[in-house]
Amino acid sequence: MTGALEVAAVRIATPSRFLFFIEVMSVLAGTGPVERRVEDTAPLVRWRLAGSNQRFTGVAATAVPGLAASLAEVDDLRAGLRLLAGKVGAVAPGRWTWTLHRPDGPALVRAPRLYGRRVDCRRSLDLFVAQVPTAGRDATLRQPGQRQVRRRLPGSAPPDAGTGPGRTADTSTGGQT
Repeated sequence: MTGALEVAAVRIATPSRFLFFIEVMSVLAGTGPVERRVEDTAPLVRWRLAGSNQRFTGVAATAVPGLAASLAEVDDLRAGLRLLAGKVGAVAPGRWTWTLHRPDGPALVRAPRLYGRRVDCRRSLDLFVAQVPTAGRDATLRQPGQRQVRRRLPGSAPPDAGTGPGRTADTSTGGQT
């Protein structure tokens, strides 16, 4: 099986979606990745592409002010994906990363983490490129580190947190300890 066929299979088998996160670092006047005035009210937003297992496969290289600008960045990425160049490089011994950039410009997308082997880093880049055209968009702003509420099917009951394997319900204190 060639590399191109593997990428094509990933495109079909892996549902993915773009998620949008508010940057948690505070931006002071004249500092940070984007110089901003203190009066700017739009939060800095960075998109991430999540695969079916909710692991990120790619991250925007820079944060942009506001959700609308981030959505436009994703649309531009999809439209110009074939024009982008991928670069795999070592940042330290045994630490590999990748970036996607325009031939004459800075990086637009970066790897979400470092990889221990060059081949794993390259596979991650191929997976990202395969997911971009078919990925959905979840245009709700999220806070990094906070769990999102999962939707339940109608009629399904939430799991009982008080009992389970190795647990017993304490009824003498009303279930509270």
